[in-house]
Amino acid sequence: MLPGRDVDRATMLRTLDWIWANWSWPDTWGWDYPLVAMSAARLGQPERAVEALLLDTPKNRHRANGHNHQRPGRTIYDWRHYLSVLQRKPGALRNGAPFMDLPEPLQRLRRALLRESGGDRLMAKVLALVPAAGLDAVLVAVELALEGAPPSGRVSAEHVVNVLARLNAAPRPANVATMLQVLTPPIADTARYDRLRDLQEADHA
Repeated sequence: MLPGRDVDRATMLRTLDWIWANWSWPDTWGWDYPLVAMSAARLGQPERAVEALLLDTPKNRHRANGHNHQRPGRTIYDWRHYLSVLQRKPGALRNGAPFMDLPEPLQRLRRALLRESGGDRLMAKVLALVPAAGLDAVLVAVELALEGAPPSGRVSAEHVVNVLARLNAAPRPANVATMLQVLTPPIADTARYDRLRDLQEADHA
């Protein structure tokens, strides 16, 4: 919350008291409870703040997927619960309800991959990385892969896997001090192989 240096604390307290007494708590939204708790804490009422956080109402309970109950008939999915099924049925990525709520970078990758034949299997391969690598790491890898995509916008699952591997790679060891010196420095000369081959062929002749 804002510092509230210029807030009329008496008005703030009257507002909080009215809300506490008159709001229909079963009809509120999940964020109302912590907001009321923060207001109470700012007004020096820690007991009321804790009570607001622990109010026993349907909207203040969390389901196994981490969501609050909102209203009857509304189903809220956690797409991560369906990853094992997705490996067997990757076509669910095209219209499966759980995958409509993917994080924005994964949605962009999904749209890009599904334009290609077999893109659903490739997207399933990327999502299969989440349990082991973690969602945050996969999101970073996907964003970097999308940023580095060619003008055509084509991104492969292997690109995401490679970026993720680089992010998780161990740091390079420090250079070792040595007195050894290279007598023949390496030269970027792709024609050198052809010259050496010509010499070998001449020796055989």
